[in-house]
Order: sequence, then C-alpha cells, then structure tokens
Amino acid sequence: MSGQGLFDFVDLPEWEQAAADDVQVAEVVFNLPLQQPWSYLIPDEFRPLLLPGMRVRVPLGRGNRNVAGYCVRVHRSESPVRRLKSILEVLDSTPLLDSRMLELTEWLATRYLCSWGQVLESVIPAGVKRKAGTRLVQGFLLAPTAEERLRELRLPPGQQAVVDVLRKASFAIPAAEICLQADCGPGPIRGLRKKNLL
Repeated sequence: MSGQGLFDFVDLPEWEQAAADDVQVAEVVFNLPLQQPWSYLIPDEFRPLLLPGMRVRVPLGRGNRNVAGYCVRVHRSESPVRRLKSILEVLDSTPLLDSRMLELTEWLATRYLCSWGQVLESVIPAGVKRKAGTRLVQGFLLAPTAEERLRELRLPPGQQAVVDVLRKASFAIPAAEICLQADCGPGPIRGLRKKNLL
C-alpha cells in the first residue's frame, strides 16, 4: 500500500524554499535559569545591525512578556517551517562582548551549572548596561546649498574659519572640534546656523 505517511516531508515549491532558506535566526539567552538559548527571527530591518554580543528586546513565553536578552549567535534557520517570534528591538549599536568573551562565558555557565544569560549579566558592568557616561554630540556639516549662498555673502573672519574647516570635512564634526580647528568660540557656529549655512 503506497501513500503518504503522517510524517512524510512534502517538497516545498521553489519560491517558498528560497524564502525559507533566507530566514536569519538569532540565538538569545536571558538572565533567567533557562539552560538553552531561545531562537528568534531577525526582521529584515535588523539584519545589518545585529551581531553576537548585543542585547535585544524580545517577547518571551506564552504571555509575550518584553524581556531583554543577549544575542549569542546569528545563523540561517535550520527548520524554516517552524514559526518563530521576532526580535522587537536591538538595544546596542555595537557588541558588548567579542567572540572570545562569549566563548568564555558559555564555558563558565557550563562549569558552574548556571545559565549563560546569568553569566553574561554578571560580567557586563552595570554602567555599560545603563550606557552611563555616553552622550549624544551634535555635529555640523555645510548645508547642501551653502556653497551657492556663500558666493553672495561676506562672512566675518570667525565664521569664514569655520566654513574653511567644514569644507574639508566629509562627515559631521562636533562643535568643540570645529572650534579647536578654526581657533574660535561657539559664536561663529551659532551665526552660521542662523544663516542656515550648517
């Protein structure tokens, strides 16, 4: 008697197989007594951002409680038909741990019979997790229309020095660095901003 058994696999259409092969998965551990990493789907917008050693926010458990965890691995899905929950947010711009530190913390978790997430939580300083000591710094570039407008304007020496510094820049420069290079105070920068040149 021939026929499909209950657990026989059905070949997926080619387009569906290609989509399934392109699924990226993150293995995430938590500061909870859970022994195995949990798998989460990496949404397309997070693919270029997420690396092992970063923290992520994910839904955990039946109640989908929002919990922060540590991404320890990124790979293609080995079981594309399984439905995975998606990562909600990437919390860090750079990894807090490199591959050697991840390997060491995994070994510590095995050696001392605790979860990998608990070890990670204990080795990363609280200040790093709170982003203590970090701040946003405003940087300046010449406005796209500045060169055209500068032909018509006669600038004071301080403002002209700032413009000369920014003409050489290929990326935004913090105000303190501009003042240092132009040998001026913040006044010329304020003046150029009022003229919409920055």
